[in-house]
Amino acid sequence: MKEFKKSPKNIEMMCMETSIEKLVSEMLSSEKQGELPHAMLDVLRVLVINKGVSWRSELIQDLVLLYAFRGDPEAVDERELDEALRELGKKELVQVEERVKGTMGARGSTKDKLISLVDYVATQSTLSRDRTLISYMGQRAMNAK
Repeated sequence: MKEFKKSPKNIEMMCMETSIEKLVSEMLSSEKQGELPHAMLDVLRVLVINKGVSWRSELIQDLVLLYAFRGDPEAVDERELDEALRELGKKELVQVEERVKGTMGARGSTKDKLISLVDYVATQSTLSRDRTLISYMGQRAMNAK
């Protein structure tokens, strides 16, 4: 059996995972306490579904699908989304980068924001107990058949 070495990098990664798991768990506990925690969790849910990365423009479309699944016909409030992204960035759960995005079937490119989870595995692991995410992924799987 291979022994786990406690190098500074390994210790840093273990602490990072623990802190991400703690932050996401706290967000799950406080989701019903306001729109911002709810929006932040929805962003994390969609990023987990998308393997940890999404363009902002595509994130909006995916959030609309999640809202429709929950029976919430409201459009995405882009100011609220931007605030959620800022807060998630401050908590070091996501990174947001201005990038140039190529477009299929059209010439040229557009500026967009690339949003990625800082630690996909830790976030996905913590959200694996989230009923909303579990139900939504189940529904998507059923629709894919």
